[in-house]
Amino acid sequence: MKKIRNNVLKSGLKPHHKRHIEIHEYPIQWQQWIDAYTWDITNHSLPIHRKLTNQHIYPTTKEKMRNHLAEQVLDSDMLHLMEASLSSTIQLVIHNN
Repeated sequence: MKKIRNNVLKSGLKPHHKRHIEIHEYPIQWQQWIDAYTWDITNHSLPIHRKLTNQHIYPTTKEKMRNHLAEQVLDSDMLHLMEASLSSTIQLVIHNN
């Protein structure tokens, strides 16, 4: 789990990102996790993913070695959070059409 999370951490389009991960031509970038986490903490008094903290999203070198942090950013709660945040984006686009 740590290897997957750490590779996703290195993914993106910014100059400091070293990985460009794609699955079926769809990019996977750590920014997607940051956006979902930010959406969750700014829009909900009781966050959807209750265990998620800044340590999960912005891990230090030491925190990157923690198994439970990696597992929690790739678990079913994170899937539910990403689905919920994406759903709100879809609703916004539908509402504006």
